[in-house]
Amino acid sequence: YMFGLPFGGAPATVELPACKQVEKAAVAPTSVTPRAVVLVHGLLCTRFDMANMAEELVGRGFTVLAPEMSDSVSCEEGAVPGGFVGALLARREGEEQRLAVAKEAIEWLEARGARTVGLVGHSRGGVTVSQLE
Repeated sequence: YMFGLPFGGAPATVELPACKQVEKAAVAPTSVTPRAVVLVHGLLCTRFDMANMAEELVGRGFTVLAPEMSDSVSCEEGAVPGGFVGALLARREGEEQRLAVAKEAIEWLEARGARTVGLVGHSRGGVTVSQLE
């Protein structure tokens, strides 16, 4: 997969290829598989950075949640004044937000029947998941 961001262009929506086991739900499911995983991306990355891993896990019977964190390059509402430097300076508040999102994802999965929830983090996402109990 190759994914690029145009500079100065208008926002674009792209369809990323997905294996047949990955479903695009119009409505959130009311139940999930007993085994689930939360994937947490790194600083200034996006949930799509972990798409290959998500597809493999889904193919092995896991329910996978990959939330978009507010410091993602795909999250306009989360744009931090000062760009990368601003994101680094606001890292304490940003980490609190990341932890809240990850905890909410775990609770959402458990409330729908997940008995075991694994955590995977890339770069700053690894820092986030290492702080969860």
